[in-house]
Amino acid sequence: MTFQEAHEGKTDLVTRRNLSYTELLVRLKNYYSEIMAREIIMYAMTIDCWTDGSVAIICTSKEENNCKFVAVANGNYMKIIEP
Repeated sequence: MTFQEAHEGKTDLVTRRNLSYTELLVRLKNYYSEIMAREIIMYAMTIDCWTDGSVAIICTSKEENNCKFVAVANGNYMKIIEP
Protein backbone atom coordinates (compact mmCIF):
# COMPACT_ATOMS: atom_id res chain seq x y z
CA MET A 1 0.00 0.00 0.00
CA THR A 2 1.35 3.42 -0.93
CA PHE A 3 1.40 6.45 1.35
CA GLN A 4 -1.34 8.03 -0.76
CA GLU A 5 -3.56 4.93 -0.62
CA ALA A 6 -3.13 4.74 3.15
CA HIS A 7 -4.32 8.31 3.74
CA GLU A 8 -6.72 9.04 0.88
CA GLY A 9 -10.21 9.97 2.06
CA LYS A 10 -9.26 10.00 5.75
CA THR A 11 -9.44 12.99 8.05
CA ASP A 12 -5.94 12.44 9.47
CA LEU A 13 -3.58 15.30 8.76
CA VAL A 14 -0.47 14.78 6.66
CA THR A 15 2.24 17.24 5.67
CA ARG A 16 4.69 18.01 2.91
CA ARG A 17 7.54 20.38 3.71
CA ASN A 18 10.13 22.34 1.73
CA LEU A 19 7.83 23.01 -1.21
CA SER A 20 8.97 25.77 -3.54
CA TYR A 21 6.54 28.38 -4.85
CA THR A 22 6.25 26.52 -8.18
CA GLU A 23 5.81 23.09 -6.60
CA LEU A 24 3.11 24.40 -4.28
CA LEU A 25 1.31 26.23 -7.08
CA VAL A 26 1.12 23.06 -9.19
CA ARG A 27 -0.23 21.07 -6.25
CA LEU A 28 -2.81 23.70 -5.24
CA LYS A 29 -4.12 23.91 -8.81
CA ASN A 30 -5.42 20.34 -8.40
CA TYR A 31 -8.10 21.77 -6.08
CA TYR A 32 -8.23 25.54 -6.63
CA SER A 33 -8.29 27.82 -9.66
CA GLU A 34 -4.97 29.34 -10.72
CA ILE A 35 -6.05 32.74 -9.40
CA MET A 36 -7.09 31.31 -6.03
CA ALA A 37 -3.91 29.19 -5.79
CA ARG A 38 -1.75 32.29 -6.34
CA GLU A 39 -3.79 34.23 -3.78
CA ILE A 40 -3.35 31.43 -1.23
CA ILE A 41 0.42 31.52 -1.69
CA MET A 42 0.61 35.31 -1.53
CA TYR A 43 -1.53 35.33 1.61
CA ALA A 44 0.74 32.70 3.22
CA MET A 45 3.80 34.75 2.28
CA THR A 46 2.29 37.92 3.72
CA ILE A 47 1.14 36.67 7.12
CA ASP A 48 3.01 33.32 7.26
CA CYS A 49 -0.06 31.05 7.13
CA TRP A 50 -3.29 30.42 5.19
CA THR A 51 -6.03 27.90 5.93
CA ASP A 52 -9.57 27.07 4.87
CA GLY A 53 -10.08 24.52 7.65
CA SER A 54 -9.06 21.51 5.54
CA VAL A 55 -5.76 22.72 4.11
CA ALA A 56 -3.10 24.88 5.76
CA ILE A 57 -0.18 26.48 3.95
CA ILE A 58 2.69 27.81 6.05
CA CYS A 59 5.50 29.94 4.67
CA THR A 60 8.71 28.83 6.40
CA SER A 61 11.26 30.84 4.42
CA LYS A 62 10.91 34.15 2.60
CA GLU A 63 14.36 34.32 1.05
CA GLU A 64 14.30 36.23 -2.22
CA ASN A 65 13.51 33.87 -5.12
CA ASN A 66 13.61 30.88 -2.75
CA CYS A 67 10.45 30.84 -0.61
CA LYS A 68 9.66 27.53 1.08
CA PHE A 69 6.31 26.25 2.28
CA VAL A 70 4.77 23.49 4.37
CA ALA A 71 1.41 22.09 3.28
CA VAL A 72 -0.85 20.41 5.84
CA ALA A 73 -3.99 18.66 4.61
CA ASN A 74 -6.34 15.82 5.33
CA GLY A 75 -6.71 12.75 3.11
CA ASN A 76 -9.20 14.48 0.83
CA TYR A 77 -6.37 16.69 -0.48
CA MET A 78 -3.67 14.10 -1.11
CA LYS A 79 -2.55 15.67 -4.41
CA ILE A 80 -1.24 18.61 -2.38
CA ILE A 81 0.83 16.24 -0.26
CA GLU A 82 1.66 13.41 -2.68
CA PRO A 83 0.95 14.05 -6.34
